[in-house]
Amino acid sequence: MERRIEAALETRGVGELDGDEFGGDEVVLYAYGPDADVLFGVIEPLVRESSLLPASAILRYGDVDDSSARARRVEIKNESAT
Repeated sequence: MERRIEAALETRGVGELDGDEFGGDEVVLYAYGPDADVLFGVIEPLVRESSLLPASAILRYGDVDDSSARARRVEIKNESAT
């Protein structure tokens, strides 16, 4: 899935995948770009197609070093379970 996300972000020119963390039954992917909503719009369909559901994403609106940047959490659930 990481390769698919990297390719999609590069093709659309909306950001980049910058790393991951695995452990504790959790996978964290880090992606950065100028517009969190556009970036998530590219990534969300790929996550929905995966077997990793349910999942969540944290969209940050500001510089990565800005501790006061607004953020929102988005739950990504299996559409048949909603």
